[in-house]
Amino acid sequence: ESGLMIMQYLSMNHAAVIRAAGATSYIAPLLQLGQDPETQILAAKLLNNTAMATGASEVIESGGLTMAINMLNSSDARVQEECMRLIKSCSEEAAGAQIILNAKIMPLLVHAIRSGGNTKNAALGVLVNFLTLGSSEKTAVIEAGGLDLVLNELKHQIQSMSGNHAVNTNAIVGALFSFVCDKALTQMLLSKI
Repeated sequence: ESGLMIMQYLSMNHAAVIRAAGATSYIAPLLQLGQDPETQILAAKLLNNTAMATGASEVIESGGLTMAINMLNSSDARVQEECMRLIKSCSEEAAGAQIILNAKIMPLLVHAIRSGGNTKNAALGVLVNFLTLGSSEKTAVIEAGGLDLVLNELKHQIQSMSGNHAVNTNAIVGALFSFVCDKALTQMLLSKI
């Protein structure tokens, strides 16, 4: 565990070193290591730092995203939170989005946002990322009822404008712009109103 702590610390500023060392494929399986939440949390943080700093492709290829999705069923809320953050980071890439869609966790993401628990902000980030990707991702957000949640969050952030929000207002506006530029999706949305 102390070795993971050192690697997690290094990954905050030197994620490229972790990636260059090929450590990602060894770290991903630790997400599902027995009943040790501390190791699972450290592994998720390390993978997330690596994904944010150098891109998520290696984390996705190592099975880290799939394992993080499976760990959303953990009985430890801290493990769920760190895994949801990792899922959010991986959702920025098309390959990660496809794995998320195939796992059919959109209802879980919507529930996480509605419940307002510790995974809300990361789940909202996944939906915002999906709105910037392709038509299938945008359609999945609409069909899960997530677009209303994203719009409500934007409204809330604009009203409060405290600047202390986990999902950046600019990111939401950018995602919505991407969404309305897709004529077929805009027509689908209008048909639901």
